[in-house]
Amino acid sequence: MTPSLVDLQTAVDHLALPMVLDSTPKDPRQNDLERKLRAATAIVLNYLKKYPDEWVDADSTPDDIQEAICLQLGELWRFRGDDLEGESPKQTDGELSLTITNILRRYRSPAYA
Repeated sequence: MTPSLVDLQTAVDHLALPMVLDSTPKDPRQNDLERKLRAATAIVLNYLKKYPDEWVDADSTPDDIQEAICLQLGELWRFRGDDLEGESPKQTDGELSLTITNILRRYRSPAYA
């Protein structure tokens, strides 16, 4: 299971969503947001290949790692796969944005070919 390295309110704030979490009735976008936040976290951690065991929650995760996750969340939120007509990400399909990789580079062990 992917750890929650960014709390849900931070994700809502980053995306500037007019959403009240855990309201009654529950906002229909909340489940999708939670799923995309888990996916964004998994994508960032997969890129890093290995991450410190002490990163267990938002309080223990460095701010720049949280920002990289939020940026990836923004990519997933914007490019859902059903709204790409006339638009496409600027980077090569399947690659993280240069902004995200530049943030994460200092945490990733170099790979040798």
